[in-house]
Amino acid sequence: MWKTKEAQGWAEAVGWGAKGAGVKLSLSPDIRLSILYCHPGKRRCDLDNILKVTLDGLNGVAWKDDKQVSELFVQAMEVEGDQHPGLLLTLRVGHNGDE
Repeated sequence: MWKTKEAQGWAEAVGWGAKGAGVKLSLSPDIRLSILYCHPGKRRCDLDNILKVTLDGLNGVAWKDDKQVSELFVQAMEVEGDQHPGLLLTLRVGHNGDE
C-alpha cells in the first residue's frame, strides 16, 4: 500500500515508541486498543487516517497483524496553551487483559 512520507514517518515513530515503552509481540487474537490523539487546536484531524497508520506502525511490534485487534476506541482531543500534541495508546491483551 502506498503511503505519504508523513504517514510512513508516523507509523515508524509509533513502532519505535511502542518498542521503547516495552511493548512485546502478542499472538493473541483478542487485542483491545485505545488511541487518544492530542492535536493542535487549529488543525482538524482525520481519525481514520490516524487509526490506519497507527495500526500499521504496531504491526510486528504489538501483534503480527492488525487483524488480531478485536476492539478499538479512537478519540481526538484538542490541546491548548502549553500542552503538547501527541498520541496515547493503551493495549489490552487477552479476554480480561491478563495476558
